[in-house]
Amino acid sequence: MEEEGLSAVSHPNHLRALLICPGRELSQKFAAAGAEHKFFDIVAELQNYPSAAPLEIRMRQLRPEVLLVDVASDLASATKLIQQIVEALPAIPVVGLHLTSDASAILTTLRVGATEFLFAPFDVCSQEAAVTRIRKLTDPTGGTERQRGKIVAFTSAKPGAGATTLAVQTARALRKGDRRRVLLADLNMTGGSAAFCLGVVPAATIEPLLVSGTRIDHGMWSHVVETVDGIDVLAAPELPLSGPADAGQVAHVLDHARGLYEWIVLDLPCVFERLTLGCIAEADRAFVVSTPDLASLHMTRRAVKLLRQFGFDATRFGVLLNRMEDRTDLTSAELKKLFDCDVDRGLPLDPSNIGASLLKGVPLVSGPFGKAIEGLASKLMTVLGDNAVVAPDATRGAPPAWSRV
Repeated sequence: MEEEGLSAVSHPNHLRALLICPGRELSQKFAAAGAEHKFFDIVAELQNYPSAAPLEIRMRQLRPEVLLVDVASDLASATKLIQQIVEALPAIPVVGLHLTSDASAILTTLRVGATEFLFAPFDVCSQEAAVTRIRKLTDPTGGTERQRGKIVAFTSAKPGAGATTLAVQTARALRKGDRRRVLLADLNMTGGSAAFCLGVVPAATIEPLLVSGTRIDHGMWSHVVETVDGIDVLAAPELPLSGPADAGQVAHVLDHARGLYEWIVLDLPCVFERLTLGCIAEADRAFVVSTPDLASLHMTRRAVKLLRQFGFDATRFGVLLNRMEDRTDLTSAELKKLFDCDVDRGLPLDPSNIGASLLKGVPLVSGPFGKAIEGLASKLMTVLGDNAVVAPDATRGAPPAWSRV
């Protein structure tokens, strides 16, 4: 069970927190203690100890600055969870919460990697001191956050819906006009075709960036990124990876990209894959692409239900219906009722223009589909806004590929 918090933006002296607290007494005491000062802004509360995968997705979606864990209700489960978090997401500080100053619980909690330990009655001085120490740990320079690029993700519930075509053409539309910095990242690890749709055979792929623990610098980035029509492209591996991509490393790649580009467009595999769910959690806007045939509509409905079960906010994802002339009997109202989320059915059949674009590897310059893509890009820029991205310090390595255009 989960309860969403009311706070969306954290005060500079406070921390956005995800609270995991099966103990109702502990939860109530912590809430009462923080009612006035709110050193921890609770963005969501989990009322049980979650397994690793759902927690990882929720954390990437909510982006808490700290994790608060009840270690009083079940110390063994809590410490096991803390250890998993510290190993998977070492940048997230963890605070253990208890009803008393239990010496054994304090020692055990800190040994498995917790940063702080707080206990009832959670007095103001203790909370303020903990927040101050965590702030110094996570941002020792006290630097200000720079503007970050926006991530737009395309996936589908059934292969063949056209997610790759939409990702490629949307990246081109976002780039068009005032030369925004755009990255297209193909994360289809078993058969990505974004580079093919752009008419290029890449010299390198995203694979070197996916090695767990790899430190990404500008020299490495320039080596793996290909520039096509002013768009930087991270191509999918030529051959399938030997195992699943490390979710934490993928998040590291996306975080690095946010600092270099105004827009990052993701071409993702099927929505039911763990990698895709993790990337949707990172995205500012995600689209599940469907065609109007019954099988695709059925699978897309299941996909939307899954996203809701994982706690994704319906304002951050929607359904894009492709090739809608095949089903003129479906009204917008019926589709919205079917999926219970935002539905865009404005992607028409345009086989001649799309085929010519794919054959020649060139942008769509005319036709109904091209106009629909431009409308989608315009809507994204209006809703999410355009960011001005500060170029990285050239002394840290070779400049990224977008500096060549």
